[in-house]
Amino acid sequence: MPRVDVHVPGRDEPEKVQVSPGETLLLGRDPDATRVPRELVRGRAVPHKLDAPTVSANHILVWRDGDDTCLEDVGSRHGSWLRLPARVPVAVRGDAPLDLHLTAVSASQPAVAREPADAEWSGRDDYGQALVRAVEAWLQQRGLAAEVALKPRRGKGRRAAEEAFGLMSLASGEDLEVVPAHTLDGRWPELWSALYRYIGRQNVLYEAEEDAAQEGLILSSRAGRAAHRQVVEAALSGVRSLLLVGPSGSGKEGLARCFHRHTGRSGPFVARNCAMFSKEFLRSELFGAEAGAFTGATHRIVGAVDRAAGGTLFLDELGEMPGEVQPMLLRFLDSGEYEPLGSYGQPKRADLRIVCATNKDLRGAAQAGEFRADLWYRLSVSIVAVPPLADRPEDVVAFLRLRKLPSEVSAWDALAPDAQELVASHPFGGNFRELGNLVDRLGRLGRIRGERVTAAQARDALAQGSLEPPPKPRPPSAPASEPGAIPWEELSTEAVRAFAEDMDKGAPETWDEVKAYIEKYLKPLIFAHLTGAARNPSAKHDIRALADAVESDRGTAQKQIDRFVERFGS
Repeated sequence: MPRVDVHVPGRDEPEKVQVSPGETLLLGRDPDATRVPRELVRGRAVPHKLDAPTVSANHILVWRDGDDTCLEDVGSRHGSWLRLPARVPVAVRGDAPLDLHLTAVSASQPAVAREPADAEWSGRDDYGQALVRAVEAWLQQRGLAAEVALKPRRGKGRRAAEEAFGLMSLASGEDLEVVPAHTLDGRWPELWSALYRYIGRQNVLYEAEEDAAQEGLILSSRAGRAAHRQVVEAALSGVRSLLLVGPSGSGKEGLARCFHRHTGRSGPFVARNCAMFSKEFLRSELFGAEAGAFTGATHRIVGAVDRAAGGTLFLDELGEMPGEVQPMLLRFLDSGEYEPLGSYGQPKRADLRIVCATNKDLRGAAQAGEFRADLWYRLSVSIVAVPPLADRPEDVVAFLRLRKLPSEVSAWDALAPDAQELVASHPFGGNFRELGNLVDRLGRLGRIRGERVTAAQARDALAQGSLEPPPKPRPPSAPASEPGAIPWEELSTEAVRAFAEDMDKGAPETWDEVKAYIEKYLKPLIFAHLTGAARNPSAKHDIRALADAVESDRGTAQKQIDRFVERFGS
């Protein structure tokens, strides 16, 4: 007789229920056939009680129709799903037992992330494939087999994808399709919801990067994109204050403007540099002042807080803010209240977002008593570290590709290959300021020379604007001898002869003597022949070149060449 194995949460084993011809089983926590429309019941209604709190009173009907087993959910709260046995068609024909789960989520679902990890892409060309990889990895973690693929956009706009099951629209103009390899089970409704949320979020981040690129923000490096992503997410989540920490010239103001744009607020973006004003003027510059509040104040001053109402106030160089002004900023961050200079006892309020930026270690400054600890704690709710260009070589290249010289050639293409390598590896301690100045110097070189910039010219251009000029070019590495050309037996014989002369005895006899023979005689000889130094023992050797020739460190190279010259150099 056909059977349905009913699985309910909290039970390890299913309840086996027989399905007899001419009967309709009504499964539920407290089944009552009188509450089920009569037209849904085929034959005699047979209530079957299931003791589980997540099962509805009247949950599902099960009956036989010829060779088919039929099921119909009668409006349960948590849903039902069917796991089909292998090689059984969707019609559920035959007498094989069926697994019926009366819950929307499988109790055996593995504990993994609720959504896929953020995808890593470099631009429009690989955005879709990055999402494919992220979704595939997530489904595999959950033990679910599915085909994930990119498809051409169906219909016009995103609505066509949004209306298709398993098809999700991407901001890059493609559709992501997820097709389960097996019959859907109770996990999939929640998984679909998670995937749609995830794709929506990735689209927002992708479009934010595209917008930022249009505004001149350079986001080709993974480190740069990670900082930008944090800023966008902070804005979308509604944080009221953000702290950007990074070296001068690394792009903090651009990120602050990005934050302002993604808050969606209608007010303006107002920027002030805390290092530009004395403590007397910074207070009035930020919070305003009434006429006559101080000598020379002939009219009312509207502060930056007032001007930024409804928008975003960007405070650059926060680490330079005088200690007397810090408690006023703290009060405003805590309560939204402030007092213009000369307006004591009459606080005002302003609704705005604040982005602060600094190139100083505020945590260390607070510990040293150089910055208010309570202000640090107030600002440290949301911190984004902005990496220097030294950690973003891809951004250096992208910047140079975007900058045109007077010759209409990009600054990057104006460099010869060895000059490109030199510039891409330069640390750029001044970050984008130093990089922008380099472009200006390259433009002048282009007008004068009319040809590609050589490595020597690029090194000079870098040295002009760098506090730490690039290292001088290395001399060509000493050519190493071919392995087959090294006279190994002769070297061993020569090392033994030198050992015997120095020790006034024959070959090494004790283990200590063997170690001395290897370290003081054999190794130096082999090193000198491998690096080519043996051809000219009395020459002044370039230690870096010798080390590079055999891929050793410079300390080893120095020690071995010193021992060789000392013993075998004459």
